[in-house]
Amino acid sequence: MHRQQPAVCCRHHVPCGVHVSWVVCVFEQCDCSQVTGVLWRHGVLSLCRFTKRIYIPMPNEHARGALVMQLLGTEKHTLKQADVTYISRATVGYSNSDLTALTGDAAYGPLRELGDKIRYVKQDKVRGINLVDFKDAMVNIRPSTSIESLQFFEDWNKAHGTSA
Repeated sequence: MHRQQPAVCCRHHVPCGVHVSWVVCVFEQCDCSQVTGVLWRHGVLSLCRFTKRIYIPMPNEHARGALVMQLLGTEKHTLKQADVTYISRATVGYSNSDLTALTGDAAYGPLRELGDKIRYVKQDKVRGINLVDFKDAMVNIRPSTSIESLQFFEDWNKAHGTSA
């Protein structure tokens, strides 16, 4: 008999049999379908192994703006509050992981603009990250979770989740 290897999260390298694997992967919107599908694919017996099943929804508009500002940290930027509001509204459906990728991509905007000149420009002469960098990044970095899968998670949580 061929024994199948346990599924392992592609990002966290946590085996699915470990109690925290579903919590870690689903809530960070990991795209590893082997992990996020484990509970409902294996039915009630699998549910019994997890004492708490908590669903954390996607970040709201305020949380998305706060996360972008936190990710920027001490990086040089020229974003005003109106720009952060625009980014927050334009990133509906983005997970925390998606926002991290988006902010990272936007941070490279000033460097991409320099091209080959980057070797000769001093760090303090590189312009700050601006709204255009975020708009350009949104072309490449899209939400990784569909509305259908979010609805599936919410329905599953209503049926099997633990209320906070």
